[in-house]
Amino acid sequence: MLTRNVLITGGGGQLAWDLMNSMCPFPLELTALPREQLDITKETDIERAFATYQPHLIINTAAYTAVDKAEEEPALAFKVNRDGAELLAKQCKQHRLPLLHLSTDYVFDGEKKLPYLETDPVNPINVYGKSKWEGEEAIRNQLHEHIILRVSGIFGVHGHNFVKTIIKLAEQRDSLDIVNDQTTCPTPAADIADALLQIANDILGRRQIIKWGTYHYCCGPAVTWYNFAAAIVEEASQYQTLTAKTLNAITSEQLKLLAKRPRYSVLNCDKIFDEFGLVRHGWKTGLTRVIRELFCEKLPT
Repeated sequence: MLTRNVLITGGGGQLAWDLMNSMCPFPLELTALPREQLDITKETDIERAFATYQPHLIINTAAYTAVDKAEEEPALAFKVNRDGAELLAKQCKQHRLPLLHLSTDYVFDGEKKLPYLETDPVNPINVYGKSKWEGEEAIRNQLHEHIILRVSGIFGVHGHNFVKTIIKLAEQRDSLDIVNDQTTCPTPAADIADALLQIANDILGRRQIIKWGTYHYCCGPAVTWYNFAAAIVEEASQYQTLTAKTLNAITSEQLKLLAKRPRYSVLNCDKIFDEFGLVRHGWKTGLTRVIRELFCEKLPT
């Protein structure tokens, strides 16, 4: 069976890590390049990587994801999330390569009361969301053969994420203040990686009939960050005694972060289930797996 080369940008991130550590059941040769080897804001880096690795498809996980810090350095956020995405799409068009690009639920303002459809109007309320939305638009304007995959609440064993932060704080503090008026769908990076690989294999197998465009993918059920934190603490407490004994539900205003967050950013995933045959997983299963792996890494050998 013919093996197809897949080039992954953002090789130092948590999603690229899970892509490279997945049990990929498809004939795909995966190569992940960190920013030091492939900076998507530099056209020469992209050209060199394409020439060296001769990819058949690109998965772009490279992004500026520091939501609050983006409010202080918007130029850098837009340089990576918009301009970098545009450069990558241009090169993909020139080399006739399909592009799988990661985006976010933060392109929505959170005012809707039902899960967001791909066709719903966007209205990002922070710099990060705006930069990701403009990156989406740049890709649409440059390249027909693209899949933009909006995801939410990514967590995993590698990199910085909410799960690891809560565990660290619960080991250090007597109580934690957690926002209880923002609802999302936490999604394990491993589940997103599996979805990306299935989509990539599908694209390379039936490229002529793929319905290109924007899709949503996340796990269920919808949950507030407070309730998600409670599940994290409960799961982690099975492995060690945590200092935190109390979780306090607070409002977004009380937290006083630089960037506003959407109050409700749940994604409707029916479109991707219908087109690519993906199934919805529960985040609780992924949380159990991630926390087990995190604490097994801590155990002495």
